[in-house]
Amino acid sequence: RGRISQKMADRAIVSWAAAVARFMKLAMKPVDESTAPGPFDSTAAAVIDLAAYAERLATYTYCSGAVHTAALVYVDRLCRYSAQSDSQIVLTERSAHRLYGACLYVAAKFWEDCTMPHAFWAKAAGLCPSELQKLEVTVLSGLKFELDIKPSDGRKYQQAVSVTEAHRARSLGLVPVKAACTGVEDRIMRAKVDSCNASTCPGTPASSVGVASPVA
Repeated sequence: RGRISQKMADRAIVSWAAAVARFMKLAMKPVDESTAPGPFDSTAAAVIDLAAYAERLATYTYCSGAVHTAALVYVDRLCRYSAQSDSQIVLTERSAHRLYGACLYVAAKFWEDCTMPHAFWAKAAGLCPSELQKLEVTVLSGLKFELDIKPSDGRKYQQAVSVTEAHRARSLGLVPVKAACTGVEDRIMRAKVDSCNASTCPGTPASSVGVASPVA
């Protein structure tokens, strides 16, 4: 019974990771060929779909649903902070995979003290170890090392993904994907938020990159 429950939990996390990726796709912007490539941009769109890529990461890295939600928060923050500077981090079909993979790696290390080898993570993300290391540094500097997430903000992103998935499920006649490991998410975020006060922990403004405006 324990193994069956674990398999069901694993499948739930894989499904949630795909839901997060589909939500990210709704926030993608067109590629602007007139601007120089950003730090996460590839020369062409990835062959693998973003949702399938997220499922791959969820399958091999064993991150909790909370970490996938945190990765979404970090992607959004990076894009918002970049809009206020010249770092040129924009969520497009050319940057989405590297953004998600790198943010998930940072989130796993921060929230769950990930101990899997760096080379293993790089292979799962489809990157060489040196590139993942470079992207990790870019994520941390782009976030200004603001990695804490208020539980209320985490739930806002989770709810936005859930609402969007519910609309998708209804339109396709499918069973909606439920947020994976809600209890784990609250527990992880509360454990870290104790050291984060209102002046140091960034909030989640309504003008975020598509996150605060799920499909109506």
